[in-house]
Amino acid sequence: MEILKKILESKSFKNFETFVKNNKLFHAYLILSENEFSGKMFCKAMALKLMCETNTPCFECKNCKSVLAGFNPDLLIYPQEKSTFLVGDSNSIIENVDTKPMQSRYKIFVVNNIDNATVQAENKLLKTIEDSPKNVIFLFNAVNKNKVLQTIISRTQILEIENFENLDFKKTSEYEFVFDLMKNMKSSKNVIKFSGKFAQKSVFLKNLLALQNIFEQLLFAKVGKSNEMEINLLANEFTVEAITEICALITLAQKQFDANVNTNLIADNLLIKILEVKYLWNLKK
Repeated sequence: MEILKKILESKSFKNFETFVKNNKLFHAYLILSENEFSGKMFCKAMALKLMCETNTPCFECKNCKSVLAGFNPDLLIYPQEKSTFLVGDSNSIIENVDTKPMQSRYKIFVVNNIDNATVQAENKLLKTIEDSPKNVIFLFNAVNKNKVLQTIISRTQILEIENFENLDFKKTSEYEFVFDLMKNMKSSKNVIKFSGKFAQKSVFLKNLLALQNIFEQLLFAKVGKSNEMEINLLANEFTVEAITEICALITLAQKQFDANVNTNLIADNLLIKILEVKYLWNLKK
């Protein structure tokens, strides 16, 4: 959740919130970012804001949880099959655009990497963008504005956003330790091996933040894409539902730490719960 929270506090997101507060929400946005990850996460933050039952977002309501888990029926993400947005994706949007939202106020179509779309796919979508129902929002994201058709650009409100990818965090010793823990903690016996080091008070909060960062990446790998082989391999061990539940457990552990609960107790309980959640959701596959 840390990256999403960072986005919610950013200047560019505050600019977007101004549109919402003033009832001047555009029907289509083009999010320009330095990297693919930032654009996709910013779109997720926008979807949370628009779909949250409390308009916050709260991360707790049914809509927020389903957006985070990647199965909100009113949030459709493209391309659906290939890495490139194709005519088939445009056809899918056209077929779904008039369907009323099932559980949210808006129906949101996210088109990732619109700068890599085929010209035919972009052209096919133009009339739909222009004549879409009032409760439909299009979120396009791109790294290279020059590769997006001008006719697409002219139909959108442009948002230039900051870089939200914290690459340096992955180089820390805490991150390396926690990632190694997640790869090798296969049973409750392993909890004893890792929990002592994880619970050290001087680095406990950093370890929690590293754990949170890793599970955010796993969630992104499950519902989107990751170019990191190790993240993709680890993501294969968890279901989306398990990752979402574990993210909530990490947030609870942070609150317990703030309340001065013993770090050994927090660490033991958290690591055992992660194993349990992982095992139970895998049984349901």
